[in-house]
Amino acid sequence: MAILKSNRLILRPVSIPDTGRIAALLNDWDVVRMLARVPYPYTLSDAENWISGLQNTAVPREVYVIDRGAGAIGIISLDLMAEDQGGTQVRDLGYWLGKRHWGEGIMTEAVASITHHGFATLGLERIKSSALLENTGSLKVQDKVGFRTVGEGEQFFAARNDKLAVRQVEMDQALWATLRGDLADRYGLAG
Repeated sequence: MAILKSNRLILRPVSIPDTGRIAALLNDWDVVRMLARVPYPYTLSDAENWISGLQNTAVPREVYVIDRGAGAIGIISLDLMAEDQGGTQVRDLGYWLGKRHWGEGIMTEAVASITHHGFATLGLERIKSSALLENTGSLKVQDKVGFRTVGEGEQFFAARNDKLAVRQVEMDQALWATLRGDLADRYGLAG
């Protein structure tokens, strides 16, 4: 897996030394309540199991630590969803950021970076994502990077033990082609 660099960030593969930091950042209700698959409380054992699962999977995954030079502050990923009916590989974009880093534009830069990587390096045709309708921060990130809304739906959120309303978005190669120059210039994306 590549190391991705932008103006302020390094997106690098997750490693065992990140375990404690990930556990600490995710043991925060304000973060976890917005994430579909993460339990709460989130323990060191949960982080160890998650990282171990990343290393022992046959499914192609691009999972990165978001780092500003002092260790993990969040995670961003492109997970293989499936192929659509036309045989196009589709990846699911997921992300979270430790609460003390909210509102600094970090996630917008990270999403632009991994989206650029997905299209320029991985040759993806389409990237999909979703966010809780109440998660205004994530909705703004998706909008700023240029994802288009394709609908609404429901998704199960483990920490809340409930199905909640989400906005579904996507970006394809054609849309990315209209946005990449501006985003590459703004965030220092190479390639």
